[in-house]
Amino acid sequence: MMTDLSVPDTLSDTTVDEGPSSSGNHSERIHGMPLPEFSYEVRQALEARAAYEVIHLVVEECVNHILSSGDMTGKSAYSKFGKALIEKYPCLGSTLQHPPWRNFNKKLSQKLRQLRLLRNRAAPQGKSNTALVTSGGSILNAEEASLQFRSEFLNVNRDWKKVVFLFNYLYGHRRSKIIQKDIPLSEILDLFPSLTDIKLIREEFKKIIAPTTIEDMKSSYQNMINILDVIFQSTEGDKDELTKLLKLQSALTDARINCRQKSGLTALLVQQAHDIETRSQKHDPPHLVVARHQDGSTQGWILAVGESVPCGNDGATVFDILIDMMACYYAWDESYPKEFQFLAFIQRVVVGDKNTQYVSEKLNNFFRKFEHML
Repeated sequence: MMTDLSVPDTLSDTTVDEGPSSSGNHSERIHGMPLPEFSYEVRQALEARAAYEVIHLVVEECVNHILSSGDMTGKSAYSKFGKALIEKYPCLGSTLQHPPWRNFNKKLSQKLRQLRLLRNRAAPQGKSNTALVTSGGSILNAEEASLQFRSEFLNVNRDWKKVVFLFNYLYGHRRSKIIQKDIPLSEILDLFPSLTDIKLIREEFKKIIAPTTIEDMKSSYQNMINILDVIFQSTEGDKDELTKLLKLQSALTDARINCRQKSGLTALLVQQAHDIETRSQKHDPPHLVVARHQDGSTQGWILAVGESVPCGNDGATVFDILIDMMACYYAWDESYPKEFQFLAFIQRVVVGDKNTQYVSEKLNNFFRKFEHML
């Protein structure tokens, strides 16, 4: 069996320990490259022999693991890695090809070439890519990438292109820490302060929901708004999007659940700009506060566990702000409080993800009515 050399749990934006390069197990590699420790979602699918559902994630997590472990070159190394992976997870192979890992290795090598090219392009103009490799010329491992990311992220004159590259480079290791059970959100944000930056939260969200795109969600959102017009019998003077969303939230509110909540919060709160409160309490679940300005524009904040994350850019639409809220829940791997059925509905209808942990009978009834009008 191949030795697991996953990145230590303490690896984060702000703290770096010895990392895999100095691990005592480093010399115990078999076939030249250890197998990755897949995320929970991927492991569940592979154990259910449903590789087709997560093949893009398998390739992505393998690539992140390979690059952070020193890269892999040569047909022999690819062959040994692919063989070991298919031996452990036969559903990734194909009995119609010889060897059975041929098709998977083709996807893997294509993705590796793409990321190497991206790495080279991310280097400062006029220089080699030495800023993204070790002094010895090998590809960054997770420890070195984390140090470079922290330095660049905290730099007042940061190179945003490099920040995003390194942030995406560390995706697999970051997710493996975040998706562990029973880690409070406050601790996750302490470990990864980059996940309080809305631009990076959006990057994380796009990778998690792939192959769904923001444009896909925008189309679903507009369709939802049109149907809500009919359900709520909106008049010409009552077609404000925020009003419809508040009506939706009200329609999904279950008094029996809400009477048991301690915070008294709702998933969506809309206020006039001069009344807005953007401070969050340390035990608050993530929720969205939207300010209406006199000129008709809107501005949003995601408030959670003492953090306040501004969302939506200048000129942002209601859709942009709402999707930023959903992005936070996905990036932080948070589950909605039971009383936030509004967000469960948005996840199902707009994001297209029906994997919600709790769905009330009231939401189910409303959803059946909604589906009937599709």
